[in-house]
Amino acid sequence: MILSFSVTNFGPIKDTITLDLQCGCYKEHSDTTAPFGDQSYNKMIAMFGPNASGKSSFIHALRTMKLMVFNSTLAAVGEALPYNPFLFLEKIAKPTVFNLRFAANGVEFHYAFSYNRNSILSESLHYSPAGRDTIIFERKDQAFTFTSFEKELRPLVEKNLPNKLFLVTASQFNFALAHQVFDFFESELSIVEENVLFTLGRNSNLTALMNDAVIADPHYKSFVLAFLKAADLNIVDISVKKQRINIPSPINGWPSIQENQYEVKLFHEVDGKSFPLPLQAESQGTIYLFGLAVVFYKAFIKDQVIVCDELDASMHPALLKMLIQSFAASASANSQLIFTTHNTSIMSDELFRRDQIWFFDKDEHAQSELFSLADFGARPTDKYERDYLLGRYGAVPAVMTYLKEGDQ
Repeated sequence: MILSFSVTNFGPIKDTITLDLQCGCYKEHSDTTAPFGDQSYNKMIAMFGPNASGKSSFIHALRTMKLMVFNSTLAAVGEALPYNPFLFLEKIAKPTVFNLRFAANGVEFHYAFSYNRNSILSESLHYSPAGRDTIIFERKDQAFTFTSFEKELRPLVEKNLPNKLFLVTASQFNFALAHQVFDFFESELSIVEENVLFTLGRNSNLTALMNDAVIADPHYKSFVLAFLKAADLNIVDISVKKQRINIPSPINGWPSIQENQYEVKLFHEVDGKSFPLPLQAESQGTIYLFGLAVVFYKAFIKDQVIVCDELDASMHPALLKMLIQSFAASASANSQLIFTTHNTSIMSDELFRRDQIWFFDKDEHAQSELFSLADFGARPTDKYERDYLLGRYGAVPAVMTYLKEGDQ
């Protein structure tokens, strides 16, 4: 469960912006909160804002952090890092900073690092057993500080590279606390960008996950059918056939490559008859839901964090509302759904508390800002959508005007 995420100097984000999931003092929608320690945290966050305000970049920053953890397992000497600093500076000097607080196995972890194109400049990992903050390690360039874990971690310093995260080195050498953090990124955090870019586990193949689960797990198949029926009432069944195929090697003398090939069909009932259609013949919205189902299913049966850019893309407003309500009613105790959307019809007290609605905007210096509806003193009786579209909370597109020649 994510407690907060901050990013500095990434794309359109110059100064630090933070999404804090700690609940405010509101009583409504208690089913979308999860207790942790002495606080409660939001299980759902909806983020709004005009195009180019930083919504997608914020989610891409979290995905970049996740991928940097994965890719550090294969770091090579001198390999460049994915440095994407603020776009509108004449001189690029400052590092990018990622800062994540999260809960795993009932313990709070705080992991942060900064970097430029060539190296990791700082890195720290803290945890809070029994609610007491404890340093696991802190790093400044290649200088390290340890507390209780000096004996286990000091010998690993020489095995680390300047462009490699020490967290990953410690995890590779079976340091349990580092492995817990790595496992959170790999197993509990799913990120969806642009409808088709699913960043799941390190070696996860989305096609295999979706199709093998339909074959092997009747409960998952029933879940997917319910998911798809919500979008298309005519879908009554799914068929997945799997076969192993040999692909000739492009290198003479090398053995052929074996791959799984899937034939997926959705059955539509029309006038009492069933008609199979290959998945690729379905609408973009249906294909998107077929992929999204595997992520939601994981969040319903165990604790998962789903972070999704434009969750509503290719989706009817009523279906989006249904997904939100289903997540609130059925998700695992510590699962979370954090998403961006342009669909303002869901911006209401019916679905969200004020601290669950967040806005992205750009200031006069073209840098992104992030703030909550709770910052405006809104009341549950207010019409959030109306007030937002009227510009009372900011974060709306400017109105375009066009003056013809001769107009003043």
